[in-house]
Amino acid sequence: MGNVDPRTKPATNGKSAMLLALDLHPDAVYLLSAGVFTDDTVPALVAMAGSDIPIHTIAFGSEAARADLERIADHHAGTYRFVR
Repeated sequence: MGNVDPRTKPATNGKSAMLLALDLHPDAVYLLSAGVFTDDTVPALVAMAGSDIPIHTIAFGSEAARADLERIADHHAGTYRFVR
């Protein structure tokens, strides 16, 4: 967080973090997001569908990313939840 400039436009770029997490071969990944991805996280993860690692997705505060997070969870045998 020390490298984040609060004056810049908010961005949700999850692709590199998700690829790193999946490269660690965990039993599962939990993806939490409060917004819509601004990079190609969703198509990248959907293209990897069928991996043995479930991705569970959680939206908090806003359901703006619901469709994307549900799609990721569906393609990776995970679950989707919304938390207020």
